[in-house]
Amino acid sequence: MPDFARWRKDDAARAADMWTRIQDQPSVIVIRREGAMLAAQTVRIEMGDTAREDLDVRRGLNVTPGVQRAVVFGMRGHATVADTDIQRADRFVVNGFADATEFEVIGVIAVGGEAQAMCEART
Repeated sequence: MPDFARWRKDDAARAADMWTRIQDQPSVIVIRREGAMLAAQTVRIEMGDTAREDLDVRRGLNVTPGVQRAVVFGMRGHATVADTDIQRADRFVVNGFADATEFEVIGVIAVGGEAQAMCEART
């Protein structure tokens, strides 16, 4: 039986597991930060299963009509893979398509072996 408590404290093992999960469903992003483009990074993106309507749309204002949420899973502390460089207010499109929806990072959580970035895309 696996020792979950021991694994939870082992950042290297958690990082290796995260890299395996990223490789199962990889996406390449290029982050734009303060006008500069960072190097391409391989991450895993999980789209939220709900979109909310922007409050201004409900008020009848002529604005973009919705918000889609996603979580970006990146690396932290892996022996051979660079840490994912992502922070609040970064912007990116998935797989570099110029006409793709742009996401903005609204928060980042760094936990053992991985970084999780909460993002929003206005559609």
